[in-house]
Amino acid sequence: MLGEDGVSAVIAGSGNLVLDHVLFERNDFGRAVTWSGGLATIVSSQFVNSGGFIFNADNTSMVNSALFVNGSIGRVPASQTPANRIRADRGYTLIQASTLYWDNPTCAACTDKGMGLWITGPAARVDFDSSAIGTQLILADTGPLLLGYNGTGGRSNGFHSDALTWVQPTANQDAAALQAVLPSVLTNPPGLISDVMASVLPYTSVLTPRLGTPSLPGLLLDAVANAQCGGANHLLSPVDGSCIATDVFGNPRIDAGNNTRNIGAVQNAQSPHLAVTSATTDIGLGWNRPRTRPRDPSPAIGSPTSRSPAEHLSQWTCPVPIPRAQPSPASRSSEPLTASPSLR
Repeated sequence: MLGEDGVSAVIAGSGNLVLDHVLFERNDFGRAVTWSGGLATIVSSQFVNSGGFIFNADNTSMVNSALFVNGSIGRVPASQTPANRIRADRGYTLIQASTLYWDNPTCAACTDKGMGLWITGPAARVDFDSSAIGTQLILADTGPLLLGYNGTGGRSNGFHSDALTWVQPTANQDAAALQAVLPSVLTNPPGLISDVMASVLPYTSVLTPRLGTPSLPGLLLDAVANAQCGGANHLLSPVDGSCIATDVFGNPRIDAGNNTRNIGAVQNAQSPHLAVTSATTDIGLGWNRPRTRPRDPSPAIGSPTSRSPAEHLSQWTCPVPIPRAQPSPASRSSEPLTASPSLR
């Protein structure tokens, strides 16, 4: 298997690089970008099963962009390759409002068997801002997603984040280890999908924040406040300074009901999503809905009363009859299934 530097990139060079609304797809055994010196700017772009990056530029910005790598494609047994990592050799790298996902976080040929982001030297720094990094949690041999540099193969130096960045813990880098690297990082579920379904679902679904349940809503949803254009946390293109109005898939970048945006590069669609959970005697149906508009302080006389803001998630619980011995035909009676609403 080829090592760290044994694979060429689709785009390689030095100077100033701009990738704006670019789609890379199915470069399964290569690397997407290797860039040295100057500036590397990536905005609103998708990298799907196209390898990772080597950032050796003076300054690198990755904004409103997404990376998805499936380590199972064409490989038996399934394993990632070193070319699928994001590697920072020197310079400053900002990863802002972006989503990175490695479906199979194992890499037998990788240094320290780490898969994800690797800082190779003391002259490199990587900052995360309202970004999400996901992988499968269930695999026992999952390597660390963040591999820092301290001269002795340690994992602590070089990474920094705000309090609105989320990283999936793995078997070899649990929540405590992640918070030793990034003290403010979010690690609790639900964030992104973390089970085997990530290998079979479309990548667009894997990169979309999980809705969660009424009692445990998705941690990435509506997390960044005042995100509208002109707001304190609006998202600006590093190319021309313009306000970014759409997510990486072209959906509206903010929730217009409350001027928030999700952590990562993907907004949830405003159409309802239905989630089904089961228990011994109940079937729980949960769905999302847009927030209602804020209450009008002085509604016009005769107009419908304005509703106050409501939660995104609602729920109905349907009691299910417990199986029992069947009565005789003469004594059998109909027992309709009832539904009792519980709006949260």
